[in-house]
Amino acid sequence: MYYNRFRYYSPDTGTYISQDPIGLEGGNNFYAYVPDVNNDVDVFGLMPLSNPVNQGHHIVPHKAATDLGVRPFNSQTGVPSMYFDDSQFTGIEHSAMHGYNGIGRETKPLVKANQIQKAGMDNEAWLKSLERHYNNPALKDVRGDLHIINENGTKGRLIKKNVSAREAWELTKKWAKNQGFNVCK
Repeated sequence: MYYNRFRYYSPDTGTYISQDPIGLEGGNNFYAYVPDVNNDVDVFGLMPLSNPVNQGHHIVPHKAATDLGVRPFNSQTGVPSMYFDDSQFTGIEHSAMHGYNGIGRETKPLVKANQIQKAGMDNEAWLKSLERHYNNPALKDVRGDLHIINENGTKGRLIKKNVSAREAWELTKKWAKNQGFNVCK
């Protein structure tokens, strides 16, 4: 039995025997911890999402767009993505784009299809919720470079350098319109 920061851990069972006192990382199981601390926890505590493919911040979350059939965003590549710097996935910029760490919390966007469906949103309502978030005044100082992600997953053509979240959203809508799709009419 080990005492580990306010609760006891049993190596025999591989779980904590007391609940997570503030419910941070165990999800629905208050006796658990994240399964892979190297990938599932930001050591600085700033960003609860990982970026295993280093593709910046997809302005429209590609997995949800794919699951919901939201064109032209239903792809991991060939779509607009905002890049910050090498620390983007442990830094405050990317965290803010997801409404974490108290920045833009009141407009925190849904990024999974099941969350969107559970909230009763259709595709247009979801895209409008993204627009509300990127237009949130709390994100006004978040800046990065907007690129298209190459087909091989690398950072591609620059759309515009040093843009705000609001500008990135407007440029993404313009990009979609050029692809033949009107977003948030």
